[in-house]
Amino acid sequence: MEGDFTKLQEDPLSLPPSLVRLELYAFRDELGPAPSGLRELYLCASGSSGVIPHPLLTDRADFNRDDARQTFYQEAAKIIRPALPTLRVLHVGGLHADEPYSLIPSRACIQALHDLPHPHLEELCLYDWELHWEDVLPLLSPGVTTVQIKNCLFAPDHPPSDRVIIPPLPQGVASLKVSSCCCNYDIVAFSRLPDTLRHLDVEIGDMVVEVEQPLPTLLDSFTWISEGNIIVTGRMLPAGLRMLDLWGDFDQPLVDLLPGLRVLKLGLYEHPLPQLPDTLETPVLDGCTHHITTLPAGLRSLSVYWQPPFHAPRLPLRAAA
Repeated sequence: MEGDFTKLQEDPLSLPPSLVRLELYAFRDELGPAPSGLRELYLCASGSSGVIPHPLLTDRADFNRDDARQTFYQEAAKIIRPALPTLRVLHVGGLHADEPYSLIPSRACIQALHDLPHPHLEELCLYDWELHWEDVLPLLSPGVTTVQIKNCLFAPDHPPSDRVIIPPLPQGVASLKVSSCCCNYDIVAFSRLPDTLRHLDVEIGDMVVEVEQPLPTLLDSFTWISEGNIIVTGRMLPAGLRMLDLWGDFDQPLVDLLPGLRVLKLGLYEHPLPQLPDTLETPVLDGCTHHITTLPAGLRSLSVYWQPPFHAPRLPLRAAA
């Protein structure tokens, strides 16, 4: 549902008792009791097109008024709270902004949910917010396996500092995606990642990303897309990694690739390519300045992209024996 329903009816808007998934975009009205079978809730301050704002935040004057924002937070929390105990999937979006430093804070809305049980929650996605990571942690119960943070402005939890530190995430999280986020500092540092993590996807602009601990041994896929420097060493990657996707400014060359690697994606890689392991099935090279000298024996698919003034790359005629 989308839009302002407050003037259309006086009674709370009733929901079908069999409802499983509910999407609310720039929605304003009072809802009736949450269906006991509701499993997925998608709530966003912007319209589904990302252009039309919430009725309380229709122009810049409302956007900057504390009373309008507080009313919005209260109404959003009032919608989420009754549904949270049964939800498996929760996506909460703030007000989309072309300028990330204009995003509205999430603290008041998220903290209003801290005291509620959410025993069935498995997936949490927060986007288009000014975000404090410490506010997120209480929502990550042991059952939460998937966490997505998109298009958020990271606010430091303990200023002053030269970086934003993403605190240790609880065990149980298996997939973490942080994309299109920024902060007022040059460094975003991941402290210890959970041992249960299987998929890590970091897509951040020109900030320096630091991983303070070796990546978890169970990690199956690792994506790192950045406009800043990318430094990856063999000691950083777990032996069981199957998919590696790196795109950015590589400060150092990749020396050794893991012997069990199945998928390798490299973008804007300017160093000579390392020896590809025989287990590699799918290499993808985009804007790389050096050629493949030997194709791995297990090759199934090869994708090479380039643009002028670079010439088409030379490829080996057959795989190595």
